[in-house]
Amino acid sequence: MSRTWWHTVVVQNGPCRTPTDWNTTRSFCRLSSKSKSSLAIQKFGGSSLGNAHALHRSCQLIVQSVSPTRKLAVVVSAMFGITNRLEQAGHAARKGDMGTVVHIRKEVRSFHLQQAEKLFTTHDHRLGSFVRTMDQTLEQFFDPMVDRIARSRTFRKNGWDVLSSLGERLSVPLVGGYLSTMGVDTVDVYTDNLILLDESGTTNLLQHVESTRRLQTCLLPILESGKIPILSGYLAGGKDGPTTLGHGGSDLTSTIVASALGAESVDLWKVEAEKDEWGFM
Repeated sequence: MSRTWWHTVVVQNGPCRTPTDWNTTRSFCRLSSKSKSSLAIQKFGGSSLGNAHALHRSCQLIVQSVSPTRKLAVVVSAMFGITNRLEQAGHAARKGDMGTVVHIRKEVRSFHLQQAEKLFTTHDHRLGSFVRTMDQTLEQFFDPMVDRIARSRTFRKNGWDVLSSLGERLSVPLVGGYLSTMGVDTVDVYTDNLILLDESGTTNLLQHVESTRRLQTCLLPILESGKIPILSGYLAGGKDGPTTLGHGGSDLTSTIVASALGAESVDLWKVEAEKDEWGFM
C-alpha cells in the first residue's frame, strides 16, 4: 500500500526574496506574481520516485490533476538514493578508485532499467526510447566527468554539480515517458539553461530577470499547447555550465518556476511505497 502527503504553497502578491544561502532558504516563501494564471506547479521528490510503484502512484496523481480549466507543470527530483550514489562515485573517482566508479555506474543504470521495465511492460517503444536517453545521458555527463575528476583528483569547476544532478536528468524522461503511456502529452525540460545563478560572489544568487525571461519563453508555449512540461528539479546553470540549487533545490525550482509563470500554487507531493511493492526503496 502507498502513503501520500502533500503541502500546498499559495503564491501571494508581495516581494520575492532572492535566496542568498541555498542551503537554509527553503521554498516555503511567498513569491511575487503580477497576474495569476490558472496554473499549478507540482513537485515530486525522491521518495515519490522511490521505485516503479511509487512513480506509478505519482503519475496517477498528475493524471488526476489534469483539467481543462487549469494548466499544470511538474518538477521532479532524482529517484530515491540515486544522488547519494552519484556523489559516492565522485568521491571514488577523486581517490582514483575507478573500480567503484564502474560499479556505481552499472548499479545506477541497472536500477533505472529495472524500474522502466516494470513501468513499460506493454510499451516496448517507450522502453527503448528511455534506454537510449539513459545511455546517452550517462555517456555525455557521467563518463567524461568521472574521468576528469580521476585525472585531476579534484572537483574543479562544476564537476561535483554535473554528477550530483545526473539523477534528475534520468528521472525526467522516465516520468515523462510513463505519463505518455497514460495518455498525457508531456515535454521534457532541463533547467540548466533556464534557471541561472550568478556565481561571481561568495554566495550563489538567482539571476531573477533573465531566469524569468527564459522560463517564460520556454514554458508558456508548451502550456498553451495543452502539454505538461516535466522539469528537472535541483539543476541550474552557472558560469561554468550546469550547477545546482543545493540541498532542497527541487523545492526551490518549483517556486522559481511558479514566480516566473505567475502560478496560483505549488503542490509539494510525497508518495511512499512499501518496500516489497514493485521494487525497492
